[in-house]
Amino acid sequence: MNPDSVPLSTCILISGSSDLLSAAHLLEEIGRRCGQENIEARLRFLLTVPYFGNKIPHAVLIYNQHKVLSAAVIVLEYRWRQLGLGIFVPIDPEGDLTVLSAPDLQSEAASRAAAFLMQKQARAVYLVAHSDSTGTRGADTPPNTILHRDLRRTLPLLGSLDETLAMMGPRSRRNLRNFARRAIKEFGAIFYPECDISENGLIEINRVCAYPVPDWVSSWRYHSTHTIPGGFIAGLRAENGEWLSLLGGRRYGDTTIIDWQMNRIDLGSISIGTAMRYFQTEHEIAIGRKWLQFNGSTAHSIQNAFQQETVTDLLWMRPPYSRNFIRRLWAKLLPNSNRLKALLTGNETSLNTIPHSLPTQTKATSFEENEQSTSTVTRSSAIVAS
Repeated sequence: MNPDSVPLSTCILISGSSDLLSAAHLLEEIGRRCGQENIEARLRFLLTVPYFGNKIPHAVLIYNQHKVLSAAVIVLEYRWRQLGLGIFVPIDPEGDLTVLSAPDLQSEAASRAAAFLMQKQARAVYLVAHSDSTGTRGADTPPNTILHRDLRRTLPLLGSLDETLAMMGPRSRRNLRNFARRAIKEFGAIFYPECDISENGLIEINRVCAYPVPDWVSSWRYHSTHTIPGGFIAGLRAENGEWLSLLGGRRYGDTTIIDWQMNRIDLGSISIGTAMRYFQTEHEIAIGRKWLQFNGSTAHSIQNAFQQETVTDLLWMRPPYSRNFIRRLWAKLLPNSNRLKALLTGNETSLNTIPHSLPTQTKATSFEENEQSTSTVTRSSAIVAS
């Protein structure tokens, strides 16, 4: 009998970043058997994310009846100072690293882990599973809230750029090509798949971009791409040497993940971010990648060509914390963009990253196009981007 199909039985909890990294080889083995690749590398990256600083990482290791490690659930626990609050959330909102198990055991693994954490006096457990099940299998207590939602974040990369762009609507294709040509013509732009930018340079560019992040986040972006295996920073540079757009990400196997992008807002009417996506897509196809994934998706209309995935949000709450007035009281402490807040308040529509059906043609918009400021970059004659 396949050990990954044997009913789950015993749970063991490991806590803290160092202990999770020590057990990363076990998680990698589960992922390898279950078709979830590069678990250790992904975990090492997520544990460096600065926004997780107020949470404690945990992994629930789940053994089957033959005492074989068959599944794991990785979560973060909210804390106040050094005190755990008993509120657990997925380590990643899309669930890629939350429930590690064979596909037919995702629901049972989530339920077993939630029940185990509840036995340890958890107040709330929120998990994301790559399954359309209800999270009731193998659990004495069903989830208080179950929500199926769709994700669009991954662009299939075909044999050529033209084939890949053909999956998009005509306006998206036209905008991608047009802004790429304009970047070359107006700025002499050259695409660099690996940037030589310094940490201070990245911080300075961030300050003239739309939606700038704090300097310490820019520093993390720089160091994470230089220390995590597969990390990279790519950029679009004007002929005079100034950076126009930068993005950072990771490569695992045949997949490239884009974690962040910075686009200058002082370039006039050109959407430099759209031009950057064009050159990055072209490069990933050239080096043989099959999938281009945008972490957190993107508001750009190219998402119409993204693959659609379904994930399930599952929330367990211990009485009396499941009562409506307490749920709403907790929700007041969380930011509006927090998925746990939406589950607590019942505002399910805010959890959907996309509607169930998208129009085939949508006007491509970006924050750069709405800016009226004057460019500080010297515009020069056209050159061919390398």
